[in-house]
Amino acid sequence: MPNIFAAGKQNDVATVAGFTRDESSNDLRTAGNLEAYMAAAGKLYGDQADRFLALYPAKTDGEAKAMGLLAAREGLVEAGTRNWAVAQKKTGKAPFYMYMFSRVHPFAPGVEFFDNPQKIGAYHTSDVPYWFGTQDAFNKFRTTRVWTEFDRALSDRMMATLIAFARTGDPGTPAVAWPQWTLDAQNYLEFGDDTGMREENRARLDFHTPANVTPSTPRVSRD
Repeated sequence: MPNIFAAGKQNDVATVAGFTRDESSNDLRTAGNLEAYMAAAGKLYGDQADRFLALYPAKTDGEAKAMGLLAAREGLVEAGTRNWAVAQKKTGKAPFYMYMFSRVHPFAPGVEFFDNPQKIGAYHTSDVPYWFGTQDAFNKFRTTRVWTEFDRALSDRMMATLIAFARTGDPGTPAVAWPQWTLDAQNYLEFGDDTGMREENRARLDFHTPANVTPSTPRVSRD
């Protein structure tokens, strides 16, 4: 696909693309303390570890956990989405809109399934029921989520952006301003507890070249 974009042979159409906050997993994300975080940095980046740690510094176990989660996301799904946006902007004319979904599902107390609900976060595809208004499907056979008015309202806003995008090629609505991603304004829209535009950290993302991108641990299907 990169060669297609480089040659300007892609379908030059408006694009909405994004990721969920917690869908990437590797040794950085699963590091439970500072020692494990430092070891993971050395394992994943080798002679680039010092450079990585300058971009994702941590001095405590808490900071290590936060930086590990951030680095895992930025190094894989966010870097990949950004690479797509850059490729489109270099040879295409159509707009590119980026998002991140960060809302954690309101899991029912005591619910159990493969991934620990207390640690799963905003997992891969957790945005889908909000985009399509299918939240109740999770409770068809047993109650796994306790959806709130906030979740319903967030879903309504997200569905409205999809409808606007389908109609006009621009996902912005009166309720949700959504500027396009550009080389000069590398921003994405976060859908979550606090919805709004966020600026990408160019220095960190520039570090995640194809040669340095962090590998992701394979995940399994979820309830």
